[in-house]
Amino acid sequence: MLSPRRVLEQQPVAAAVAYTVVGILPVYFTTAQAVRLQEELAFGRFEFGFVVASFYLVSSIASRGLGPTIDRIGITRGFRIGALLSLISSGAIAAAGNSWQLMAVFLGIAGLSNAFTQLASNRAVATEVGGRRQGLGFGLKQAAVPMGALVAGLVVPWVGFEVSRRWVYVGAAIVAGGFAALPPHYPHAAPEPARLAGRRTIPLIGLTITAALAGGLGNSMASFVVDAAQSIEFSAGTAARLLSVGSFTAIAMRVFLGWSADRRQRRGVAELASSLALSAVGFFVLALAGSNQTLFVIGVVVCFAGAWGWPGVMYYVVTRSTALPAATAVGSVLAGGYLGAVVAPPVFGVLADEVSYSAAFAMGGSLTAVALGVALYTQRFVTPAEAAAEVRATNRS
Repeated sequence: MLSPRRVLEQQPVAAAVAYTVVGILPVYFTTAQAVRLQEELAFGRFEFGFVVASFYLVSSIASRGLGPTIDRIGITRGFRIGALLSLISSGAIAAAGNSWQLMAVFLGIAGLSNAFTQLASNRAVATEVGGRRQGLGFGLKQAAVPMGALVAGLVVPWVGFEVSRRWVYVGAAIVAGGFAALPPHYPHAAPEPARLAGRRTIPLIGLTITAALAGGLGNSMASFVVDAAQSIEFSAGTAARLLSVGSFTAIAMRVFLGWSADRRQRRGVAELASSLALSAVGFFVLALAGSNQTLFVIGVVVCFAGAWGWPGVMYYVVTRSTALPAATAVGSVLAGGYLGAVVAPPVFGVLADEVSYSAAFAMGGSLTAVALGVALYTQRFVTPAEAAAEVRATNRS
């Protein structure tokens, strides 16, 4: 019988999914309890947006700097460090998360965990999965992000509304501790220093801007959807389950887009563009929904499919748009996405508080359309030679 470690070594995509979930569970257990935390700790939507933003601020700063580090130290050590940091974050929230300020600090630790696990997972897919299956690999790996929200949406109504909110974090700490003890081992050869120091091209800069806009808005939507649903008379349990429904839709979309990119064997730009377009439509449906619960549900499903459907295929595009090593290139785009998530949730929360959720959703649709335009424009600068060079370099890493 194979040990869990051996199974993860033989299935790098499964390992990437598992460690990505470990790194993001603390923040999604927090967003699924948004209303309860605001009531028990006596703070508002702006403060909650700041709490969530702390996770993404640390993730953004760390991702930009840790990309070359992960390429140097390897996947195994990246997984172990990320899981240990998730353990520390979850345990600290369970033991001492008594104010929004402390919650922000502890979620900052989770942000550092997320940077390690995300970058190590992306490198695992880029170096341990065959080139003709990388689209699906990235799609499955990125499906782990909404999977974390799906788990949170299911667990919180079942546990968190019946007993202390702290127990969900205790569970997350136990899971993280288990994965920290059993990271899979993969052969590792650090890329040449010249590759690590390579230049960041126009397409990579454009994709970073796209990720900043789309990522910030998508995470704002996911962070506030429970609160928005309760504002139009959904029950707390139903609102949390709505987060799970949207997350399941995003999981399916990420896998589908990855499969489509593999099947077409192109750069994945068409898949990326279709997801961003769907995101814009979903935001505008939510803006028009008002207090109409049926239209709100439709908007949530469409918006999750688009606003959370693009990250997997985005990293597929990234690995074909630059000659930098996998973690280094993806780290740049991750940093942009997380930076957007730092700025967007507080702005989204203020707009929802001071004007309405409809105005916040309308802003989301407009800026997502801008992100789509940036992505399409910058990809005009990718040459076939650049794309081929990255595929060869990735598969040699």
